[in-house]
Amino acid sequence: MRAIAQRVVVLDGEVVEAGPTGQVLGHPAADHARRLLADAPRLEAGGGRG
Repeated sequence: MRAIAQRVVVLDGEVVEAGPTGQVLGHPAADHARRLLADAPRLEAGGGRG
């Protein structure tokens, strides 16, 4: 996300958090944003096929 967006908005029926991508993803203030980030799948470095 950081590579493609300068700002992000987290919604839960309404805007619950908005700001610079690094701030929202690195230190989310809203509980809903923290839960979304905790549940997001992670890509492993070097996890390609082969």
